[in-house]
Amino acid sequence: MKIFYWQEILSGKFADFFENGCALTVGSFDGPHNGHKILFSDVISFAKSHNILKGIITFSQSISKIKHRDEFPGNITTLHQRLSFFEKKSFDFVVIIDFTENFSKISGADFFTILSEKMNLKFIAEGLDFKCGFKGNFTSQEINAISKTLGFSCKFEALVHGKENTRISSSLIRDNILHADFKKAEQMLGNHFVLDLYGSKIENCGKIYKISGFTQVLPCDGVYNVIVNTFRALRSCLEVKSKEILVDLSFNEISRIRSIIFINKE
Repeated sequence: MKIFYWQEILSGKFADFFENGCALTVGSFDGPHNGHKILFSDVISFAKSHNILKGIITFSQSISKIKHRDEFPGNITTLHQRLSFFEKKSFDFVVIIDFTENFSKISGADFFTILSEKMNLKFIAEGLDFKCGFKGNFTSQEINAISKTLGFSCKFEALVHGKENTRISSSLIRDNILHADFKKAEQMLGNHFVLDLYGSKIENCGKIYKISGFTQVLPCDGVYNVIVNTFRALRSCLEVKSKEILVDLSFNEISRIRSIIFINKE
């Protein structure tokens, strides 16, 4: 899977890579959850049937974090986890965008013109509530209109609802994790909530190790059943306290720790 950055796309130096065209979807895809997976399936299906590239355009940070920094509890997944997920889905490429002030000022029309001219866009899949461009003024209606001018197809999926007719969303999943309702989070994600320890800080505090520096959302303070992944899976428990994790593991295990899966109490 090829990884590009937005400035590289703008430079046009990878035009040959996109010569035959591409199908893609754009979003933060924090999760990624079952609603996102419908969009991924749309992209993969169209790309296969038209023999073109299938890809993702995502952001280095969640847009919710950028727009609501003071209230944002943390990501569901790290960029590292998202890229791993996309690769397992056999996407051909991912474009990563840093949501800078300059990027936020791009109009929706200019954004899609860039996708058409620099990436030979042939198809895009999004949710019905998707919007982009300066102040989010470019909606499905505008995208449908410009698709006819630029010559690409688009598909807009209805909002996806889970059990109890609740709309599946990254914000709701974050809220469930915050309140330690891992079962509901898992139902929307389609898998366990996994804490990625890549880049975190681990300190030896006597018999206890303190892990901090997370960009992901943590549940409220308390003691939780978990599976700790090193080179093997270890059932354990840990304490969340003031945005940090306290765990009792041997040094040999803590040095190999890769991720932590929060599991429901039986």
